[in-house]
Amino acid sequence: MNGMLRLRAVGIALLAASAVARAGEITPEQIARVKHDEKAAMDAVAARHGNRQPSEMGSEERGQVIHEQEAASRGALEKNKVDAKGYARREATLSLDERKAVDEEAKKIEAEDAAKKAAEEKKKAGDQKEKGADEVVVQGGNANPVDIYQDENIPPVDNMSEDADSAAEGAAADPTPAAKTAPAKKASRAKAKAAAKGGKRHHR
Repeated sequence: MNGMLRLRAVGIALLAASAVARAGEITPEQIARVKHDEKAAMDAVAARHGNRQPSEMGSEERGQVIHEQEAASRGALEKNKVDAKGYARREATLSLDERKAVDEEAKKIEAEDAAKKAAEEKKKAGDQKEKGADEVVVQGGNANPVDIYQDENIPPVDNMSEDADSAAEGAAADPTPAAKTAPAKKASRAKAKAAAKGGKRHHR
């Protein structure tokens, strides 16, 4: 009887230990996140060194790249709160279904990144368009200032002066009909008076 109870207690303890181990087990989703972040960090390291192959670098630069890559891997693990040894062990023991789950999660992460990048580019384009519109408004205001308190029925002072100048120039270049006909009328009157006087003299 005591032996049966002891075996049952041991079985319960093993089940509990197994549940705790599984509770702290690295999930396929975490593995996908680590891989994604690690790749992004590695790409950044490569970009800093011109995306060149190790054979194109000197020994000192190759050593620098190795240190930066190691730091990038550690950063990806720390970001996702994953132990390096546990990650390596878990990745090596993934089942076929778990590997498929990792691949599905990786596709999901890539889709999220693409959507985020598209949103950022759209926002950037909108900000640039708005900035360009603001610059056009400011330039137009400086080139042709408008008084918001001016009566809309009264033309701007600058336009009035321009219209007055144009009218004066037009009058000087092309006199009005009244100005042209005034001397002609005076000449006609003078001729009429002279003719009248001549007639009177002839009558005498």
